Amino acid sequence: MTEAGMKGFSARTGLAGWNLLGVTAIALLTMVAGIFAVMGVSTESIRLLVRVTGRISLILFCLAFSAAALAQILPSEATLWLRANRRYIGLSFVISHLFHAMLLIAFARFDAASFATATNPAMFIFGGLGYVFVLLMGATSFDRSAAWLGRRRWRMLHLVGGYYLALIFLQAEAKRAAGPFYWPFLAIVIAALGARLATWFAASRAARQS
Repeated sequence: MTEAGMKGFSARTGLAGWNLLGVTAIALLTMVAGIFAVMGVSTESIRLLVRVTGRISLILFCLAFSAAALAQILPSEATLWLRANRRYIGLSFVISHLFHAMLLIAFARFDAASFATATNPAMFIFGGLGYVFVLLMGATSFDRSAAWLGRRRWRMLHLVGGYYLALIFLQAEAKRAAGPFYWPFLAIVIAALGARLATWFAASRAARQS
């Protein structure tokens, strides 16, 4: 697949670069406002939005996390577009997960008893660390901040943070696997991890044989 083909895909979809990020932010804001307008601000509407933004975050994260691997394993206009725009998909994930965090805070303030029942200390510890990685990876997704951090430390941060977040999503979906609704999302996380690991093993084998 040529670069021209990838650019053609971007032209047809109208989504690339900062435009993609803007569309994601507007879509998330519109969705939140629309659900509140229809359902009102209630425990039910907030919990619905917590679940929906969580699933959107998962999909955006997995797309960014596996973009380079998918372009290598299954080169096509779509996967090359993913690889070319993974920075903006990753930043879209950051925005979505910040919406998710704000909705969790709203849930805690609106219905503290239900929030306490739905959470536990481990979720705050491991989820809190996940948000630290989200913010750090988002902050270093710009050329200037990435250059300030240095290539080696940037790669380490995004490697460790990426796999940590993938495992957090994997654990979150696996514990809900009794419900068929969550099976597709568990499959998406497993597929993203599988793609990354497959390309890593292939590169390691090639390095040993060279």
